[in-house]
Amino acid sequence: MISFRRRLAWVAALSGGIFAAGSTAALAQAWPQKPAHVIVGNSAGSLSDVLARQIFGRLSQTLGQQFVIEDRAGAGGAIAAEAVAKAAPDGYTFLFGTDGIMVINPFVYSKLPYDTLRDFASVSLLAKIPYVLIVNPSFAANTLAEFIAAAKARPRQINYGSGGNGHATHLEMELIARKAGIELVHVPYKGTGPALQAVVAGEVAATAIGLGIALPQIASGKVRALVIGGPRAKDMLPRVPDLLPALPDSEYVSWQALFAPTGTPAAIVNRLNAELVKALQLPEIQKQLADVGMTPIASSPAELDRVLRADLNTNRELVKALGLKLD
Repeated sequence: MISFRRRLAWVAALSGGIFAAGSTAALAQAWPQKPAHVIVGNSAGSLSDVLARQIFGRLSQTLGQQFVIEDRAGAGGAIAAEAVAKAAPDGYTFLFGTDGIMVINPFVYSKLPYDTLRDFASVSLLAKIPYVLIVNPSFAANTLAEFIAAAKARPRQINYGSGGNGHATHLEMELIARKAGIELVHVPYKGTGPALQAVVAGEVAATAIGLGIALPQIASGKVRALVIGGPRAKDMLPRVPDLLPALPDSEYVSWQALFAPTGTPAAIVNRLNAELVKALQLPEIQKQLADVGMTPIASSPAELDRVLRADLNTNRELVKALGLKLD
């Protein structure tokens, strides 16, 4: 027979568990009670900024509180990441993170004011960005095979632009070059916009860039698209072939995701995750993202954790092989 004292302890423990569960549920339902801030590590008008405003504009309506988008560009997104890493974990500050901020910066910068795995709680993937390999129309290549042949015939004579040293556009072109067995000359620019304009102007022959950024220039004939890498947005450039069948293991997939400071209550993270999953399934949101060349992809926090760890391992080896290091 259970003693009276043990029975009291059992009842107290059970009551405490029920109370804690009730408190957690109440916390999630009560949130948000004031505007929340989503900090973006890129400039206004960037793909990250556009995506953040589209998604969180919707959540402002459904949750009844404004999500304020703050663009804090600089240091490869490290300024934005540091601000969120040091913010109170109360469910009112979030990082609109990219693969560059979270899984490339740790290997190209000697010192970072944040740690990807220690300082952030994963909320959800938001989108993946197809890359398109483009060339200036004067460049004598209409296919990837012709581009590779031209590069093999003229080693280290064909240059390409990127959004900067260590930028995802840099890694994608180097990955293509390594898998194709060619040597190209890298010309870093201060952002993807200048890199794209360099191809248009003929300053460089090529670049691998986000599909959404390049679409207007492709449509106008100012650049020529050779292949697309990454998840293809529906009906985007159906006549342009995919990269992987032609050059296996050469695809760098760029993504956007949401993170909270470590210690943010799981109830809030899970509530926000559920709202993001619903928002990304809406036809109007999917169309808005497709129009700028993005593929909406939601995930659970655990799935985003797995993406982080896998990409950290991949980029550690790639950045080491390229000998990249920035101060």
